[in-house]
Formats: sequence, C-alpha cells, structure tokens
Amino acid sequence: MRPYQNFVLDKKIKGMLLVNQASGIKYKNSQGISILYKENSETENHYFSPDGRIYSDKVSKFVCRCNERSKGAVIKRLTQIYSHIFIDEVQDLAGYDLELIKLLMAANLEIFLVGDPRQVTYLTHNPKKYTKYRDGKIKDFISAELSTKIFCEIDETTLATSHRNNQEICDLASKLHPDLPPSNSCECPSCLKLRDVSNRGIYLVHPDDVEDYLRDKSAIQLRWDRRVETSISTKAYNFGNSKGMGFDHVLIYPTDNMKNWIFDTNVDLNAVTRAKLYVAITRARHSVAFVCDKNSQDYMAYNSSSRNSNKGQVA
Repeated sequence: MRPYQNFVLDKKIKGMLLVNQASGIKYKNSQGISILYKENSETENHYFSPDGRIYSDKVSKFVCRCNERSKGAVIKRLTQIYSHIFIDEVQDLAGYDLELIKLLMAANLEIFLVGDPRQVTYLTHNPKKYTKYRDGKIKDFISAELSTKIFCEIDETTLATSHRNNQEICDLASKLHPDLPPSNSCECPSCLKLRDVSNRGIYLVHPDDVEDYLRDKSAIQLRWDRRVETSISTKAYNFGNSKGMGFDHVLIYPTDNMKNWIFDTNVDLNAVTRAKLYVAITRARHSVAFVCDKNSQDYMAYNSSSRNSNKGQVA
C-alpha cells in the first residue's frame, strides 16, 4: 500500500456510496464478526468501495485525515473560498462529523448550526467516536468540546415557537421531552390567520372508523414503516420520511410502545421511538389522531356514530 499522503493526492474519487452499516468490511470471522480494513495499512479499501466511491460513513473522517496530513490545507482552502458556513439538521451529525465541526469552528469562519435535538430520527453513521453526544446532545458537545476554547453562542429562543403547530399539538409534543423547554405555538397575526379553530385537537380513532376519519379530515397517514397496513384513501409516509413536511391533519399508526406512552406519558421510550413520535405529532397544523381501540378522558374520541364527541381535552 502506498504511503497515505501519496494515496490521497493520487486518488480520484468517483462519487459517494451511501451505507447504513459499518463499511469497508474485509471478511467475517467464524463467529460472524465483521473484520474491517485497517485505515493506515489498507487505506484504499478502508475508505473506498471497489468501484472507487467513498463510503458515506467515512467522508468526514477522510476530510479530517486529509486536513491533518496536509497540515491544515483543507480548512485553510475553505476559509479562502467562504466566509460563512451554514449546517442544518446538526442533531443528526455524529462521530467525525463533529470533529469536522471542531475544525471549522476553530477557523476564521462564521459557522451557523441549526437543529432540533428532539428530531434525531437519522444519524449520518454509527461511530465509536463521540458516542456520548448521540441522541441529540449537540448542545453538550458544543459546551464541553468547543465553548471553553472557542466563542460559541447557543440560541435557544429565536426558533422556540412553532409556526406550524397549534398549542394543543405543541403541548402534547412537549411531553415527549420534559427535560427540554416546552414548545409554544406562534401567536403572530400571520400564524393566527392560518389556524383552524373549529377543526383542531388530539383524537383517538378506532380502527373501524379510520376510513370515515380520513374522508372527513383528508388526513395524511403516518406509520413506522411500510409493513404497517394503511388505507389507500390518502397518502401514507413513514415517520422518518415525513420529517420536514407539514399537513393540516395527520393520522398516526402508533407502535405498541407509543400506545403505552399515549395513555401514560411517564412511560419510557427509547431515543429513536421518542424522536419519530415527536416528528409524527409535529407534522400537523390543526389536528393529530392516533389509531387506537381504546378511549381516554385525556383525548377526544372519534367514531362514525358520534363524530367529534368530546371525551375530554388534552391533559
């Protein structure tokens, strides 16, 4: 294998190969454990697929290594081209993504990071580096790894209000993260003008009444994945894929753990389930409904014989 420096200079990257598991697998041993190509002695196979594409989980690491071996030339070049860098969905970054942020923050650049720690439905990769900052702990990363050396201003107020969700939806979604400040619905004239005050709330919909509900509300259906059976009456999206979208009304097909949380918000949910439920709830502007065969005094019940009958408001 050529020295790392020469390899980096000579390599012509032919694109990126998106992966959702550890990349650069050399072989699996007798116990079925994946043995990976070594970074220093098997550099090309460590970073690149046989057809010359860089593995998606190695991009940031490769950039950091190139910058290190070139004595800072990569970051220096970026500062010569750009004065500002904006990074969205920062809560999804992990491992060497965070190391790259450290390098950028230390450079002569204005760096703006935007994200929501409640919405970690997808990680760029699953590395061993910086594992303690996973699951939306980007603020902890900045406070512990950056702010003692670099001036970093953390703004948790400018984007604290929702321009999509009404207050009932904000209140429910906030219960998923009691350790974080609760969300509030924007009350500016423009947002209030868009509110549907007569067609709002949190509902429980019996499976037998799903078609009626979809017809009445034209609600978009949200599910964990494609294995969940949904109606053909309206569009259906997986929770993760719906991220960034907005709809007037949503009908959620909750998992068993989610159902338990609906009836007792003290129930513990793992980080991924909690984030996906948060995303699903906050897609709606006016109303959220859960497919469920039980009623509760905390929600409004919907059924075909007594539609919109009020069984109690959201707690």
